[in-house]
Amino acid sequence: MGCAGNILTLRDELTGALVRVTADTVVNATGAWLDRSAAVLGGVGPRVMGTKGSHLVLDHPALRDALDGRMAYFEAVDGRVCIVYPFLDRVLVGSTDIPVEDPDQIVTEPAEVDYLIDVLREVFPNMAFGRNDVVYTYVGVRPLARSDADKPGQISRDHSVVVDPPNATRDIPIVGLVGGKWTTFRSLSEEATNEVLQQLGRSRTASTELLPIGGGADLPADAAAIERFVEKMTTASGMGHARAQSLLHRYGSKALPLAQRLAASGDVPLQHAPDYSAAELSYLCLETGVVHLDDLVIRRTLLAIRGLVTDAALAEIAGVAAEALGWDTARAHNELRTCATALRERHNVRLQAVAPDAEPSFEASSMASPAFGQS
Repeated sequence: MGCAGNILTLRDELTGALVRVTADTVVNATGAWLDRSAAVLGGVGPRVMGTKGSHLVLDHPALRDALDGRMAYFEAVDGRVCIVYPFLDRVLVGSTDIPVEDPDQIVTEPAEVDYLIDVLREVFPNMAFGRNDVVYTYVGVRPLARSDADKPGQISRDHSVVVDPPNATRDIPIVGLVGGKWTTFRSLSEEATNEVLQQLGRSRTASTELLPIGGGADLPADAAAIERFVEKMTTASGMGHARAQSLLHRYGSKALPLAQRLAASGDVPLQHAPDYSAAELSYLCLETGVVHLDDLVIRRTLLAIRGLVTDAALAEIAGVAAEALGWDTARAHNELRTCATALRERHNVRLQAVAPDAEPSFEASSMASPAFGQS
């Protein structure tokens, strides 16, 4: 909302409530929205320009087998560099590079799907490709530094850290992150931290450059060590070898305590999405900040991106989330409808439309919960 002196006024996007906090500096890490955020805080701009990159996830066993674990990296006829590589049990291909003005309004357009399929046909002429092979699409906006380049592909992918000094209204500096991507997030965050420390007049006392984080900490490094870790999981939890391996692949070293927790809760596979259990989804709901059903389906699990979400699976998952998060029937149905619409319209998942006045039909094993109006 704004900054006056060293007081920031923020709006909670979930509740609409206004919150006021004090700060010694602000880090603007809003990516493609950087200029909008800076303007609200009285910063300098514009600094970024967005280009969208759409990706397709294909269920194409022949292509996956042909790739044999390798990435194909090539230039399309229009000069755009594209990639295709095995992704779990699917194949991922990307991406487009199209300038956009409003990052809130982007979706993968049908023409982009056709473009990427045509690229595959050119690179792999002996294989057949069609829209039916596409099980999921997603798109992101690159927050690139503003450039006069003739083509989006010529714009530098480098990142930088910039500072808006205090002004007549704001007493504190704004440290802005321009550019950056998943593969460079740690180096960018370290540069940003160095700048923040300088603004605060403090010295760095430790480096995180070589620090393993999350499930990567204490992760076994070779096949023998991985097998010992899996055996430790099965002994501690009583779950099967395949399930323990699956959890290890998803959560890294955090899989050991999670396996014990899930086993204690009853780790029964979902009927329509057996790669996950109700206990695992409940854990994700309660421990990873899930607020909406699409948080769980699209961003906390691999179900959507692998093309494993059917109408029946989505209803079952909604039932589990409703019990874990205490949603009543109306809230659960609204979450189901909203998530289905997002998957269908933004990610090209083939689902039925959920009518606003339709009676909800959830298939979770926990439908006897009071969250569904039963006792």
